Amino acid sequence: MTVPVRLPYNEGVFFATVRIVACNSQPPRKSTGTGFCFSYEREGMPQSTFIVTNRHMVAGFDSGTLYFHKSNNGKPSYEKPIECFVASWSEWFCHPDPNVDIAILPSDNNILSNAGMDEELFTQCVSSSLVLDDNMPHPLEEVFFVGYPAGLWDEQHALPIARRGITASFINQDYNGRPCFLIDASVFGGSSGSPVFLLSSKLSSREPGTISWGKRCYFIGVVAETQLTLARTLKVNVPQQTLPAEHLNLGIVFKARTVIETIEAWKKSTEK
Repeated sequence: MTVPVRLPYNEGVFFATVRIVACNSQPPRKSTGTGFCFSYEREGMPQSTFIVTNRHMVAGFDSGTLYFHKSNNGKPSYEKPIECFVASWSEWFCHPDPNVDIAILPSDNNILSNAGMDEELFTQCVSSSLVLDDNMPHPLEEVFFVGYPAGLWDEQHALPIARRGITASFINQDYNGRPCFLIDASVFGGSSGSPVFLLSSKLSSREPGTISWGKRCYFIGVVAETQLTLARTLKVNVPQQTLPAEHLNLGIVFKARTVIETIEAWKKSTEK
């Protein structure tokens, strides 16, 4: 997968997302969620690109379709998206801990390289250089995430929806012993797999290193669940039927480090 000229982060994040529709033949069911392109970069190693989403978005399904943006001479084309049907759904690789809701698909795999398509894809990648150290943020930091809440999107221009909130728990602590944190934001079905970014003027003076989309944008995690009540959570893909429930406006986000852990586990598995 080729990555064209980078856009500013506030525009580029809209082209990093991938709409996912997972299907199962027996029993027949369909689920819609969010994925995003992620670039894994390490000094002295070739760059690798992956599609990232949640484990529950891909487990239990046998095929699916990924929707990408078209390229128009290296720039985004605001037209009907390119549909990439993935028959070998088992190629998704999940985090080695079954309780960590992260899955990746190597996008340099032949699954995505052609897929019967003659058109060029336009993608922007969330870079691993954007991952923020757990020790930096505190509660009440502004965040935003991009995806397809309730399956909603700008169908005419093939664009996702951005939402905003604040961190609701300490990012440098694992929430209830899981590698997660809470955000105070409206997280609805279809948001599963949405990348979460932090914007903070306090962090703008910090030595940025190699930040791709500017000094104030950091990748901090992946939306997985919404907290409904004190005792109940709900996966936030879009199934055929929805269940009414009290909504606390709290989202559960798996930390960015779990994406890195999944990629490194995949790399080890391919070396055997």
